Amino acid sequence: MEKELEKIVHKYKVPCHAYVMITNVPFTGARNVGTRDKVTAIAKKWNRHIPDIYVWDAADLSRMLDADEGVRTAYIDTILTGDTLKAIYKEANFKGDRRKSAFKAYLKFVTEREGTARAEEAGDKPDLPLAEVFIDLTLKIQDSKREGSIEWLKQENRLKNSSTSTLLPELK
Repeated sequence: MEKELEKIVHKYKVPCHAYVMITNVPFTGARNVGTRDKVTAIAKKWNRHIPDIYVWDAADLSRMLDADEGVRTAYIDTILTGDTLKAIYKEANFKGDRRKSAFKAYLKFVTEREGTARAEEAGDKPDLPLAEVFIDLTLKIQDSKREGSIEWLKQENRLKNSSTSTLLPELK
């Protein structure tokens, strides 16, 4: 690296503001004698000629690839086991979420459509809530096993903040 910096600065006199050396060689971390310390010392020595000197070794490259899923999964040999599991899980969730989303959208459509009276049923007043048009009838449940699941049938009246309308009484 020092010979290359010598050529850039003195021999060829190339104006250089930043120097980046990228290698697939892993640097050793032995204190004061390891490759990483030697490269850092060379970078400090040449810092007055080239203000920004960056050296990326195999470990740095690996961390960068691991941090960027798009790059990591672009090549088959860099795909990790976790990437494969994540893709399978994501696909399974997508199918479930898609069904759930479609079902919610349908229920919202039906609720909005059926929750208001249409003009021919209630005169000319648009968006008239059905709760204001008709009276609910009491429902008696024959099956004693289903009595605990009645709570979900409660619905809050959106027009009156202080009151709630209950489709069925709570059974406990």
